[in-house]
Amino acid sequence: MGIQWDDSIRKTGTLTICRGNTASAWSDILIEAVSRFNDLATSLSLNVTFVATTTQPDPNNLQSTNVQFETADGKITFSWLGDQGSDNLPGDADKGLTRKGEVSNGLLGRAFIFVPRRTKRHRFMKLCMTVHELVHATGLSNDDHSSDLNPDIFSEYLVAAGDKVEAGIFNSRVMPPIWMSKETARKINTLWPYDPDSI
Repeated sequence: MGIQWDDSIRKTGTLTICRGNTASAWSDILIEAVSRFNDLATSLSLNVTFVATTTQPDPNNLQSTNVQFETADGKITFSWLGDQGSDNLPGDADKGLTRKGEVSNGLLGRAFIFVPRRTKRHRFMKLCMTVHELVHATGLSNDDHSSDLNPDIFSEYLVAAGDKVEAGIFNSRVMPPIWMSKETARKINTLWPYDPDSI
């Protein structure tokens, strides 16, 4: 199940994201991924969009940049409110990884996106990988991945195929264009209510 962001963040309807020092080679990918996500948000009436910023997140301040974007080549570490987290993502992986930090009420206060530093996959695969992790950063978990009967950008299985990307265990969705199902959009909007005054 997904986790909602803290009320103070959800009321804004936006998540700010900053590229970290390890991800300079992915700078243009991140910029385009934010644009592609926001295009999907417009077409599917999502209640959240992303805003890129150059302000690095403060690990002790809920109101600073919401999402940190980095690359990984093995062990990863991240810090939030005095706690240290760690995980592992090989530098040649075919997928990214998003980890989250909660505040005292159990809601989200920070998200950390990692993408593989040494991947040899083509640019569009990197773009799909990044948009997929942006969806995770809205609060959705692995349990929320799209169904193999109706796979989309949030499928657990994204596979590079020539200059395209196939989604789903049966490779039944071929991108481009980057495609998001109404079901994935519904799951996002469940975490992001339309009316900020209702929070």
